[in-house]
This record gives sequence, structure tokens and C-alpha cells, in this order.
Amino acid sequence: MMAMTAPMPMYMVALLAVGDLSLPAIGSGLSRRPSDARSAIGCRAGVGSGGGTLDDVDWDIVITVVAAVLLVVAAVGVVYPVLPGSPVAIATFLLWAAVVGSVASWVTGVIAALVCVAGWSASAVFTGRRLKQLEVPGWSIAVAVVASIAGLVFIPWVGIFVGFAAGLLVSELIRHGDARTALHSSVETLKAMGLGVLLEFLLLCAAVSVWWGGVIVHFATD
Repeated sequence: MMAMTAPMPMYMVALLAVGDLSLPAIGSGLSRRPSDARSAIGCRAGVGSGGGTLDDVDWDIVITVVAAVLLVVAAVGVVYPVLPGSPVAIATFLLWAAVVGSVASWVTGVIAALVCVAGWSASAVFTGRRLKQLEVPGWSIAVAVVASIAGLVFIPWVGIFVGFAAGLLVSELIRHGDARTALHSSVETLKAMGLGVLLEFLLLCAAVSVWWGGVIVHFATD
């Protein structure tokens, strides 16, 4: 005797019918959402041909800006001797040429570094020769340097110059024993050192001009 199967309730038939119609639509909608989201995010972030990412950054520009800042520090350091001057400029020229790597950067970087070396050397030779003519001993300069450090501590910014001049005058007064002679020797020494600083600064400016020419040529032909 065959078993009789109970008829399916009508609400079950209705649910199955609704499910057959809605589940594929829901599934297809869910399958499209991730790609739509990625597309929207990509459009907002600018990814693609018009987008900007870290890979699109021109590192030559970044390195050049950093080099320009270091050259400003070097120029200030020539006048204000607490900061390194010509050595920073020479290293900046050569490192910029090495990092950028173009022919223009190497040619102008090396020339600028050589001009800066010439200024640094000429300043030292000129000042040393003049101090030798004035017969200013090394210990007078050492006393002036110590006094300049003390002046920098007690008088911010300008104390280094005031301290150096005062220390030099005191040391020359001890050496000569005469105020007029000590004052004359101190003034002539300060003139010699000032002219040496001016010479170094002018040649540093010339070196920076050569470097700027290299920057222009590099980016114009890159």
C-alpha cells in the first residue's frame, strides 16, 4: 500500500516562489558591490592616469629643495661662524650631483664645489697672511674665540661678535701694554678677518649661481 504524501501548504509555495525571484537578484547585486566600491574609491582617490601617488613624486625636485635649504644654512654659516659654512656647501653640491645624476648636475656641482673650495682657501690664506703681517699671535686669537663663546652664552645672537672683539682687545692689551697700540692691532685684525669672511661669502654666492644654472639646465633637459 503506497504512502500518501501530505500536500504542501500554500504559504510554503508562495515563499519558494518569492525566493526564486529575489535571491538571484540579491546575489547579483552583492556580487557587483565590491567592484562598484573599488571604482568609486579609485575615482575619489585619483588613482589612474590623473592620480597622484608616491611613485609620481619627482624626487629630483625634493632633493633640489633640500639642497637649496642647506645652501642657505651654509651662507649664514660663513657670516655667523657658529654654523658650518663652506664645508656644508661643498658637500651639498657634490651630494646633489650624485643623487640627481645627470650630466648637467655633475658638471655644475663639481664646478660649484671647486669655486667654494677656492673661496674657503682664499679666505684662510688672506686672513692668515694679514695676521702674520700684524704679528698677531695664535694665543690672542684663541682668547678671542673663547670670549666669543662666552659672549654667545650671555648675549644671544650678537654676543659671538662682541665677545670676539672684546677678547681680542684684552689679549692685545696684555701683549702690548699700551691701549692705543692694542686698539690699532685689534681693529686691523678684525678688518682682516672681516675681509676674509667677505671674500669667502662672495665666492660662495658665485658657486650658488653656478649651481642654479645647473638646476635650470637639468630640469629643462630632463
